[in-house]
Amino acid sequence: MKTNLLYDLLTFVNASVEIPLTKNITAEATLVYPWWRSTERHKTIQMRYVALTPRYYFSNNGNRYTSLFAGLTIGGGKYDLQWTRRGVQGSMWHVSPVIGYSHHISKKWKMEYSASAGFVHTKYQKYTQTADTPYGEIKVKDYPWVSKVINTVLPTSLNVSLVYTFTRTKHPEHHAE
Repeated sequence: MKTNLLYDLLTFVNASVEIPLTKNITAEATLVYPWWRSTERHKTIQMRYVALTPRYYFSNNGNRYTSLFAGLTIGGGKYDLQWTRRGVQGSMWHVSPVIGYSHHISKKWKMEYSASAGFVHTKYQKYTQTADTPYGEIKVKDYPWVSKVINTVLPTSLNVSLVYTFTRTKHPEHHAE
């Protein structure tokens, strides 16, 4: 089990589970679910995002899954982002190579650092938050018949994760010199 501390700082609820498949290969599933809104200040960050990442760990020096690793993330979700009275709602998916490093900080705890960039496809619509309607504050799509599509290469993740391991792991002996 792990959490991305950078998302935690932004109050984005997130969790990942990594399951060993072979001696050097794992599969990670991730859920990110920031869901907060301030209608008075016209700010919204709402997202439902899931991803799956098979990983290959390059070294198996007795400490399983603690080394340089590489993988390929496939993820997608829906979002609503607003910083003023104007915002965007849409959906996205991406395919991104990921590179990272994992190491133990205690018997059951690890730290993990990773980054990825890759192909991103998003389809979205712009809206304006409107007041004084029979329904209160609502988000009105500017042109409901127009959806914008972007296909590009972008950074897709930056992770500094705290990891709790449920399995027994071997640790190298620390020798006093």
